[in-house]
Amino acid sequence: MKVQGWSRVDGYLTAALGLAAFLFATWYLPEYRAAGGVPQFYQDQFGPAVMLACGRGFVNVDSGSVPAFDDFLHQRTATLRCEDLPAAIRPVSLSGFHGSSRYLMTAAAIVWRVTGINFRALDVLIAAFLAVSIAAAYAAVRLGCARPVALIVVLLWMFSYRH
Repeated sequence: MKVQGWSRVDGYLTAALGLAAFLFATWYLPEYRAAGGVPQFYQDQFGPAVMLACGRGFVNVDSGSVPAFDDFLHQRTATLRCEDLPAAIRPVSLSGFHGSSRYLMTAAAIVWRVTGINFRALDVLIAAFLAVSIAAAYAAVRLGCARPVALIVVLLWMFSYRH
């Protein structure tokens, strides 16, 4: 099969795949949890995102010194309110993870400012990341493959349990 150049159809397919991935993720994540699944994405490292969402800047703190904060980061409670944080919390150094994921932490903080601090609220962010990765994957695979092959490859990847 000869690879044809990029066309308007590919643009529509890219957008449709992104939308489909977003909708799939927003459906799948609650189903995954209902079946007993527990998403793991280093939630215990989201202290700076919590502090930023509460208007205290991008700082890391000793979460162990504040039981409500520690319970939230270790998923023993589902939500946290900024009012639950004391005025003074002992700061600690940012880790390498915090430095390398500052934009992720900032995005989480923005979501939390709108929705309240709850890891389930980040489902919209997870769905958006899936949508962008699927759309970008189609665009990349389409550069070297015919449209049907690129579509099949990306759909298989999208529904892979690893993704």
